[in-house]
Amino acid sequence: MKDYITYIEEQLKIFRKDVNVIDESINEVTPLLLNTSLAIYTVVSSALNAEYQRKKKELRTVNNNFQSWWDEKYIITRRRLNPDSAPKAKWLSKGEIESELRYEYKKEYLEWRNTLDDLEMSKSFVLRLLGQWDTHSKILNTLSYNMQSELKALELGEMSSRPYAPVETKPIRKKKE
Repeated sequence: MKDYITYIEEQLKIFRKDVNVIDESINEVTPLLLNTSLAIYTVVSSALNAEYQRKKKELRTVNNNFQSWWDEKYIITRRRLNPDSAPKAKWLSKGEIESELRYEYKKEYLEWRNTLDDLEMSKSFVLRLLGQWDTHSKILNTLSYNMQSELKALELGEMSSRPYAPVETKPIRKKKE
């Protein structure tokens, strides 16, 4: 669990840095920070996707190793508990053998389970970050559209506050008939 918590803390530090679009000194979203966030969106999204795939692969590898370990210990335990010389009616069931196996190899079994649980939670965490990052992109787009509208409104406001200068026009000549 300690490894999982450390992993989460590291990922959140990276994620927070890339998510922040507010200039702390003026407590506003600035065009520069917004453009930076828009520019790095794809890079961060790709990095999160790569991290998700890495965690998924790591989980699959550890799970395969656990399954190999489990199968080996199960066969050894089954052969010991259900010898070929004993009548099949007296053999222990699969569930009883698995319980014996978990009891006999308790420490190793718990280590495997804890490792698998940590990896599963890490993979799920990155998947949730990917979902939040998608939501973040919608927020960035909304902020971008709002900022564009505000800048256009400012331009129109500046144009209307300029002193009025009439445009010189020439009289229109009438055609001779």
